[in-house]
Amino acid sequence: MGWILLNSFSKIGREIKKELLQFVLEITAIGELPQMLTKARMAAKLSQQELANLAGLTEEQIKRYEANDYEDATFVDFMFVINALDINIQQAEFLIPLDTLRRVPVTKEQLLDRPKKNRKTNFNA
Repeated sequence: MGWILLNSFSKIGREIKKELLQFVLEITAIGELPQMLTKARMAAKLSQQELANLAGLTEEQIKRYEANDYEDATFVDFMFVINALDINIQQAEFLIPLDTLRRVPVTKEQLLDRPKKNRKTNFNA
């Protein structure tokens, strides 16, 4: 009976260890991706220099990207950082409102002026 109890604790210990080795960050809007990358780097206990080395970028690039919410990062650099952090996207939903899809372009200024907490501002006005 003592062996069964010990075996159960061992199994529970492995499950806890497995959960501790994973860090789950959830975002509710695509605009939160830049902050998620910075949080993931910090959770992995990587310096900006270490991340830069893993991503094939310079420390200056990582510092600039994090300071500016990856605003000036190319899509490729963004993907290099995601890959370097070994981020695995489990599930993603993209909701496309076909009946209310805006038909006018959004300027970069309008996009950057949107509130960071609520990125659902209507640009049709």
